[in-house]
Amino acid sequence: MRGKTLGELVADFRDEAGMASTAAMSQNALQAIQTKIRRTQEVLYADWAWPFLRMQRDEVLQAGERYYSFPPELDPDRLESVVVREQSDSLWRPVTYGIDMWMRNNCDSELDERRDPVCAWQYFENDQYEVWPMPATNTGVLRFTGIQKLPPLKADADRAVLDDRLIVLYAAGEWLQKAKDPGATTVMQMADAHYRRLKGNTQRKRVYPIAAGQPVPWVPIVIKAPGT
Repeated sequence: MRGKTLGELVADFRDEAGMASTAAMSQNALQAIQTKIRRTQEVLYADWAWPFLRMQRDEVLQAGERYYSFPPELDPDRLESVVVREQSDSLWRPVTYGIDMWMRNNCDSELDERRDPVCAWQYFENDQYEVWPMPATNTGVLRFTGIQKLPPLKADADRAVLDDRLIVLYAAGEWLQKAKDPGATTVMQMADAHYRRLKGNTQRKRVYPIAAGQPVPWVPIVIKAPGT
């Protein structure tokens, strides 16, 4: 299940690691468990392009505007595609990455040269990006497709975006490994098996077996008059 709070994950972790749920826990131990859970989710998040975290965000381009900030929900390091469309065009067109010297000589934004549509983009400083050519009108829309930025998991009420069992199994398994607990191997094997299962579910070509339940195509019934 996704969306469990950090407080719930800590409780599940204690069960999986064999810690008595009623035992008192020092603040140092609690912080160590929270850090292990948080880092485990961060590693798993970076390890796989989770399909349910994929999103699209649009940026309306402005005439004479060369630099833009990335959509706050998207991870700028995990972008998958960038396309553009003008209001007068019904097609989305790919925007390539990288602005070389030939491009700048061909249409120099430093000299306030403008042209539609945008053809290229690249990272700029302070978490911004640059587009080329600099837009001549306000009619273009840039669309980013990528992976959602990982929300913080620090307070008890913060919610994890990944599967709770996956996070807890790996976190508890590593904790037990460090403690040289003989049960660590079993927990890590369970974690690996669950990870493979989740990946497999996201890679299926057909998620739901709906073929047998498809309605029969409608065919008009022609009633003929007697004798025809």
